[in-house]
Amino acid sequence: MSTESNQNELTEYETEVIRALQHRGFAVIVWNPDELGEVNPRRVEDRSVELGWQVIGDLGGPSPDGDDDNDEPHVAQG
Repeated sequence: MSTESNQNELTEYETEVIRALQHRGFAVIVWNPDELGEVNPRRVEDRSVELGWQVIGDLGGPSPDGDDDNDEPHVAQG
């Protein structure tokens, strides 16, 4: 019974899951269908993972392979 207007809104359960993940230390990013437009959501996810490793490194976090001196980007598999 979902309508187009509420397809862009998270349910209470979905919001609770996101908050629980954030509380546990996960970074969670969500774009709704209107924000994505015609862009394939899987491609956005893959590219966000690739760029996310750079952001993590820039902010002082570890590199994906544990080698903090490696400037090569991590490419998401899957």
